[in-house]
Amino acid sequence: MSTIYDQIKDKLDIIDLAERYTKLDKAGRNGRVKGLCPLHSEKTPSFFVFSDSQRWHCFGCNQGGDIFDLYQQLENLDQETTLRELARQAGVELKPLNAEQRADQERQRQQHAIFGVAVAHWQHNLSRPNNPA
Repeated sequence: MSTIYDQIKDKLDIIDLAERYTKLDKAGRNGRVKGLCPLHSEKTPSFFVFSDSQRWHCFGCNQGGDIFDLYQQLENLDQETTLRELARQAGVELKPLNAEQRADQERQRQQHAIFGVAVAHWQHNLSRPNNPA
């Protein structure tokens, strides 16, 4: 069963969203890009976005996550407003959910977020030369 979060992620690209806030340049293979972090001031790019996993991570402020986490932090929104706004941008209709369905979807999103942080960490470390990960 596809969650509302999955439907939105299928229609929005995290790189397109991130490029609204900062300039991104290619950084290796697999569609990885980097730039200055839009969440804090820095002079050296430490903000990475991974197109294959649709995740991001900043090694300067140690923040990361998916498109929902990024948009929520950039716009300083709560989770519900973030969901509504990204659904609108993706053209996904939100239907009212009962409390159990909302809790289920949030639990799934959190599990995906945890997995995504691990993926971003390993992608970054394994792509560095001479790194014994």
